[in-house]
Amino acid sequence: MGTRKVEKIRRHAAVVTGNFPSIFEHMEIQPLPAAVTRLITEINRPEPDIDRLMELISSDREIASMVIKTVNSSLFGLRKAVNSVKHAVTLLGLHHIQSLALAYATMDALPRPKGGILVQKVFWAESLLRAMLSRSFSKKSFGTQMEEAFTASLMADLGLPVLLSAWGEDYQPVIEEWKQSPERLTDLE
Repeated sequence: MGTRKVEKIRRHAAVVTGNFPSIFEHMEIQPLPAAVTRLITEINRPEPDIDRLMELISSDREIASMVIKTVNSSLFGLRKAVNSVKHAVTLLGLHHIQSLALAYATMDALPRPKGGILVQKVFWAESLLRAMLSRSFSKKSFGTQMEEAFTASLMADLGLPVLLSAWGEDYQPVIEEWKQSPERLTDLE
């Protein structure tokens, strides 16, 4: 029996027996960048230091760019473009900044499946749209836990790029069927 076939049998046996650690033992997911970790830690302090937050955001070009892009997006409908991090943070609020930083870091940390099975831009655009809709629904319906709703919805499909990276050829038929079917992905899996 070929090595590839043995590996495929081993993977399927791991799923059937629930030995999930062995399925992903060769996969490495990057930790959150230090800048994002420091930013989230500062935001979660009982009394965050705004000057320190501005320094943390401004010191990371990608985070600063993401914050400015977000506040200038059509989602916020501002008449005049915002050019300063401080103004953007004031308009967005700390919890929104935390959600954005977490989203950015998560996008960056996850593996990128090979072979064009998953279009990263589309996957993340859909994830962000779902997260923003969840936040809005939570705010209108409950008035609380908006950021928790955002984060949970953003992370809802994180297993997809991980599974496609680890099990690309085995998992691709499931994805192809899902694209053509009205069924939920979890039902097809």
